[in-house]
Amino acid sequence: MSAPDRPPLPYPWQHAAWDLCDRDWRAGRLPHALLIHGCADIGKRQFAQALAHQLLCAEPRPGGACGHCKQCLLLKHDNHPDLVVVAPAEPGKMILVDSIRAVANFATQTAQQGGWKGILIDPAEAMNANSANALLKTLEEPSARTLLMLVSHQPAQVLATVRSRCRQLR
Repeated sequence: MSAPDRPPLPYPWQHAAWDLCDRDWRAGRLPHALLIHGCADIGKRQFAQALAHQLLCAEPRPGGACGHCKQCLLLKHDNHPDLVVVAPAEPGKMILVDSIRAVANFATQTAQQGGWKGILIDPAEAMNANSANALLKTLEEPSARTLLMLVSHQPAQVLATVRSRCRQLR
């Protein structure tokens, strides 16, 4: 785990996936949606947070966000206007359709800080059929410079049409 004063970093076993995302981002080929999946408790959310921090950082480095720019400070305090994190209201509950509709609305807006926008949905399998269907339009018609990161340790429980519109990242 990262030190509290540093932005999140990928774990050592995630470096191959990190290098792939970093290379694609720098080449302008980062997909609009990633389904980050694997066993429970291996750091998938940490990976997604590190990626979001790098995308939103004003002075990103190959290893991640700088940790000291205005964007990083906003992220550190969970106050960045261009990052939305969606999770169930309580552990074990479903992600409600209204939360996903708010994501769809956020995705159509211009980034307030002028760069990328990030959307983190964790766990993605907590979306019910209505929530997942509400996300489809956003996945089918993505906004420029918006990255959706769906985190799941049960990807088979994510609606197939949602899975098919995301790059799988194990």
